Amino acid sequence: MKKILLLFICVTTYSYSQDRIILIEDNEEIKSKVLEITDTTIKYKKWGNLEGPLYNIKISLVSKINYSNGSEDEFKKESKQSATKAQIHIESQPKTIGGYPNLPLEDVPYNLNKKDNTLITLESAISSTEREKAGIWGHKNFRRIAGNSSHIRLSKREKLVFLVKLNDPKDNPYSIVELREFEVTAERKNLLFTEGAKGKKNEKVISFDIEKLNDSGLYKISIPSKLSKGEYFFNIIDQDEVFAFGVE
Repeated sequence: MKKILLLFICVTTYSYSQDRIILIEDNEEIKSKVLEITDTTIKYKKWGNLEGPLYNIKISLVSKINYSNGSEDEFKKESKQSATKAQIHIESQPKTIGGYPNLPLEDVPYNLNKKDNTLITLESAISSTEREKAGIWGHKNFRRIAGNSSHIRLSKREKLVFLVKLNDPKDNPYSIVELREFEVTAERKNLLFTEGAKGKKNEKVISFDIEKLNDSGLYKISIPSKLSKGEYFFNIIDQDEVFAFGVE
């Protein structure tokens, strides 16, 4: 009886020592240790890997944080109507430095419509990372998001161009931004890397060319060849948020 009571106390203490980030979409929960909150970003470590990387998530995606001490932070939710107006505003941005539209958010890739020099906002989704056993010693690590297709559709007949403004202009964009293709089943998933007896092997990403447009961290991402029909996403290193689109 004492052992059962002790186990219950340990499990209860463990559960309530977590911070819980509650997302606006579907009330999804991220168990974490929140380290810092800025005007636009929440910085945290995943509860299951406190020695691992520091993650960032935009406050605009979060409804509230339930802290381990019982306190709570709530964040203002943007209505669907205002979100629609923001979308229109983004796509009608005036030309700025170098003739390119102004990017409203940092560390967020936008598709550049070359015909009229406007921005197309990609699908923003919170991804989950899962580890599956492969063989006797190995594991496969996947990134997944819900749904089997993005509502953002781009043409396979064009060589696609994207713009991104990095939060830190000193960062190397090749080490921050990745372009990957989803495998589509009932959901979208991508194999990030495999682990085995010979160590860790990163899976290939889609190559692209990067052009620096100014000293404030603005870059143009050009895909050298046309993408085939499929589902794709930009991965920003150490973030759960991905930016998805489909090609058809």
